[in-house]
Amino acid sequence: MRVVVGNLWDFYKNEKGYVVVPINWTCTGYGEAVMGGGVAQQAAQLLPGLPSAIARYIMGQPMVPQFVTYADLFLLPVKKHWRDSTDIALMEQSLRQLAEHCSYPGSDCCYLPLLGAGFDGLKVMARTLTTDKFVLVLKDPSR
Repeated sequence: MRVVVGNLWDFYKNEKGYVVVPINWTCTGYGEAVMGGGVAQQAAQLLPGLPSAIARYIMGQPMVPQFVTYADLFLLPVKKHWRDSTDIALMEQSLRQLAEHCSYPGSDCCYLPLLGAGFDGLKVMARTLTTDKFVLVLKDPSR
């Protein structure tokens, strides 16, 4: 895994590859995915139809990384309900599935935020995402 400092969404707009959006597996009564904070909220603000599209992907589906083709995003389940803390076991399982999906020659880079901060997320990311196809994008502390 490579590490860079910058804005995750700059990579979405300007680089070949995919942004990984950590999500919970909860939908509202209005048929939209709950995307109320962090990178998920930023994604919903950038792409207003995304919460409805995600809800269609996750309703009744097992919690596995999902690729949203129209938005070039990978959805990475890290917890079941939006109120929960990051589930490290689920996060690790999701990262392993993402790594397997991206292991094929010619597959694109994946740009990720720091996942599971405060819950050993960096350790899990480092031992799971072992190729340079994965780029951890850390926020610039001066911004």
